[in-house]
Amino acid sequence: MEHLLKGLALAISPFILSWLLTKLAITIMPRLGFSAVSNSRSSHQGVVASGGGIGFVLSITIGVSILYRMGQMETSLYVGLIGACVFTALVGLVDDRVGLSPTIKLACHGLAAFWAIGWLGIAEIQIFNWTITNWWLAAALFFVGCLWLTNLYNFMDGTDGLAATQAILVLLFFPFVADHHSLGVLLIVLLAMLGFLPHNWPKAKIFMGDVGSGFLGILFACLILASSSLAVPIWCWVILLTTFWVDTTYTLLIKKLNGVALAQAHNQHLYQKLARKFGNHKKLLFLNSAIVVLWLYPLAYMAFLWPAWGIALSLVAAIPTLVMCIRFKAGKA
Repeated sequence: MEHLLKGLALAISPFILSWLLTKLAITIMPRLGFSAVSNSRSSHQGVVASGGGIGFVLSITIGVSILYRMGQMETSLYVGLIGACVFTALVGLVDDRVGLSPTIKLACHGLAAFWAIGWLGIAEIQIFNWTITNWWLAAALFFVGCLWLTNLYNFMDGTDGLAATQAILVLLFFPFVADHHSLGVLLIVLLAMLGFLPHNWPKAKIFMGDVGSGFLGILFACLILASSSLAVPIWCWVILLTTFWVDTTYTLLIKKLNGVALAQAHNQHLYQKLARKFGNHKKLLFLNSAIVVLWLYPLAYMAFLWPAWGIALSLVAAIPTLVMCIRFKAGKA
């Protein structure tokens, strides 16, 4: 009975704590100077509290630390994940408040990536019948991947509820495939995000800010690095995050080809264009959710069953988002 009660408390606490801390942040963060003021590049109107990701950052950090203290998490995973994620969240918090140059942010994200790879190692990358065995090549690929995932989650956090909903949908897939010993950390993150979402749901009362989006990006990167120990092929993660990485990669590639500085703020991502077309952030959420559940879930499960075909399945997964990027001219004014 004691173990049951501890398990129940651990399961409920991240949700309650995240909900309460985010509720508190709605009042406190604007007083501390954390506010998002609408402009020509925004997808919202008026002034909205920002930095709300601090709520789920603290909830996840506390929950994972308790899990580790209970002996349910390996030291390498705990130190690698918490070190990289908390550091990235702190950098994001400073950026939300005073602003940091892209160079400084990229350097900090690089340090977080080095830390994560140093503690977590690298996952196996299988491409058809070939497995990358050169450690330096694999480490270089994962380093770039960590940087890209950290930043693309920030790029995609521009409409109400999108980044939080995407995280929840990704995490909801893994109870069907992941080793039961690894579900603790995934469950904690899922419940913390569920506690944050009601406050971020359209019309949002608070945004997660860089403190939250950067944290989620490097968190997913850490979980991908730990894929081998989680008994999940990396291609499952790649497929489930398709709508985010395709939108961001295509948009920035088009901007670069058109001679536009990548660091220049804009509102030309596919999801931003769709939000304006729909005139409703909820419709965008439902469209993204439908693609994830109806299209990406089956492909991710196929990648779980046949990891050698993961790269081919990832390319197939990208088709709907890529077609929409072309159709709605993502990256162009």
